[in-house]
Amino acid sequence: MNPSKTRYRIAVVGCGRISKNHFGAIATNQERMDLVGVCDIVPERAEEASRANGDVPWFTDLDAML
Repeated sequence: MNPSKTRYRIAVVGCGRISKNHFGAIATNQERMDLVGVCDIVPERAEEASRANGDVPWFTDLDAML
């Protein structure tokens, strides 16, 4: 498998302040990464992160997301 052609499906757990760095890195590497979900125990943070990142599915429970 050619690593340069590999696509990664990414889910972010924890949508607090530092998560903006992770979302930025994913956005910068869109040719190789797909953001497929976000999770936070605070529903408002999870929903806000979802809206800010293409309305990906959002969760408040890690097991449910996985």
